[in-house]
Amino acid sequence: MPVKNLYICDHCEKTQENEPKGMHFISIRVQESSPRYSSSFSKEMHKQLWCRKCLVEVGIVDWKQPDATPPPTPPTLEDMIIEIVENTVANRE
Repeated sequence: MPVKNLYICDHCEKTQENEPKGMHFISIRVQESSPRYSSSFSKEMHKQLWCRKCLVEVGIVDWKQPDATPPPTPPTLEDMIIEIVENTVANRE
């Protein structure tokens, strides 16, 4: 009997089967601070599983897509003239 794991984003409820790729745990902890007292942290952390899309939309992370490689620049008119002259000189010899 095969095992099926179902991963659900706690923010948008998007589901994903068998592969946790693209899903990330986030932990939330509350910090209280005031001028009169030193800051204190809550002892418990709240964990949630969020998809990559939600993390970017909310602004928790700023993952950028890798830049596409720019297309090669076409040769300029000067480059083409130099190549023609060099080829002509090489063919005469």
